[in-house]
Amino acid sequence: MERHMCSHTHGSFRVVLCREQGNGETCTHRIHNNTQICTQTELATAYLTENIKRSLDHGNVIGAVFLDLKKAFDTVNHEMLLHKLNKLNFSQTAINWFRSYLEHREQCVRVNGSKSSFQNCTMGVPQGSILGPLLFCLYINDLPDGCKGVQCQMYTADAVIYVTAKTSKQAAELLNTQMVGVSRWFNNNFLTLNHIKTVSICFTIRCKICNNFIIVIDHREIQKVDEFKYLAVVLDSHLKFESHIRKVSRTIKTNLNCFRLIRPYLSVKAAQLYLHAMILSHLSYCVIVWSQATQSALRPVKCHYKQALKVLDQKPIKWHHCKIQEKYDLLSFNNFKNYFFL
Repeated sequence: MERHMCSHTHGSFRVVLCREQGNGETCTHRIHNNTQICTQTELATAYLTENIKRSLDHGNVIGAVFLDLKKAFDTVNHEMLLHKLNKLNFSQTAINWFRSYLEHREQCVRVNGSKSSFQNCTMGVPQGSILGPLLFCLYINDLPDGCKGVQCQMYTADAVIYVTAKTSKQAAELLNTQMVGVSRWFNNNFLTLNHIKTVSICFTIRCKICNNFIIVIDHREIQKVDEFKYLAVVLDSHLKFESHIRKVSRTIKTNLNCFRLIRPYLSVKAAQLYLHAMILSHLSYCVIVWSQATQSALRPVKCHYKQALKVLDQKPIKWHHCKIQEKYDLLSFNNFKNYFFL
């Protein structure tokens, strides 16, 4: 039943997410959920980075705040959620079903073999469930209402608010003005911002450090960082992706060393499965985003790609990889990354 309701809600997303405004127009906020985690995270990351790059190409500065919530799924207010479903034009029958789904749930805690008594769950959406992430997306769908005038992108509990300006000081002033509304929205919706994990970044192509980029939320200065991992992609302040490529390179190198050790004991089919699961999967994740880095930055992962092909075919390091590509019908590194742009 839960899977059916999730599928049915997804199917009617375009209708459900349209809200009538006073002038008769409709408004749909951008929502990403993790039902299809690979495809959707790539779209969310690509959408954000393309907007940033477009502004950088025009010589602007982009100020961004990456929001983090404390116990996001556990603090969803049930009545508030049902009220929002009603505003999103859910039928009364559907709302009653969701009320039944959320209420009368109990939980307990087990520590060192001792178990507490069961207590009613009066708030929160079930984590690890099919509907949990979807309901949370609907719950925070109106977050952009609290920060009009800036861009807001959401992916489940990962939200980023960013603004374009001529200078870092102007970007900070615009964001600080909007953070007042964001803080008010969180308070009205019973959500708590994690000030320690919430960070800000000033994206710029200039070498000058943005010392005057200071963001304050609830009278507390937010930590300013030069890079941040957003949906498993490391974004740096100059959008060069060198840190992310180093991270991918380290992961692939570790898996490649394991591949060398176990390859003599694997069949060709098993070796191909390992190649795709433990090496190519890391290369392909969000490759449309980070593969636009310079050739010198991409060189380490390109070398690991060639080495992986030689390990697959159990060939020496000096063996030409082109023959292996033809033998196993594999793409060259450049064609591999370009394939995901099609």
